[in-house]
Amino acid sequence: MSRVSIRARVVADCLEAAGIDRIVTMDLHAPQIQGFFRVPVDHLFALPVIAAHFRKKVTKEWVVVAPDVGAAQMANAYAKALGAKTVIAEKTRENHNEKAIVKRIIGHVTGRNALIVDDFTITGGTLIATAIKQGRKSRRRVRGGRPRRADRRQRRPHRRQPH
Repeated sequence: MSRVSIRARVVADCLEAAGIDRIVTMDLHAPQIQGFFRVPVDHLFALPVIAAHFRKKVTKEWVVVAPDVGAAQMANAYAKALGAKTVIAEKTRENHNEKAIVKRIIGHVTGRNALIVDDFTITGGTLIATAIKQGRKSRRRVRGGRPRRADRRQRRPHRRQPH
């Protein structure tokens, strides 16, 4: 089980103080977050919709890649839904600068396309580092995605309305 930041509890308390009487979530980083609420929580999953999209594209030539050990369980669920194999990237971070370094890909990837799935991203650095390492090993297509983005500062710039 992953550890859950206390910030999730603060958010739960703020939402309840604002008067919510029920909450709908999608693909929580950790299921324990549901326990922070004293109101009913409906936790939805994106996997059925995303798997349905990729089912048309993914063949036996594909692998589902977990960009780190923490995403392995989710990658296994996607692989099972798609009838593919799972591989895992061994990731480290040096010097506390948040730059992800992928040391190696664990599993058979040579000659296979890759679907990289991650549940959480701030800068996309882990996805990019994994895609580069995967692409070098497999020499095939690499796709990546995540259900949500953490850093709200990366929104698209405000578009000016025509006068």
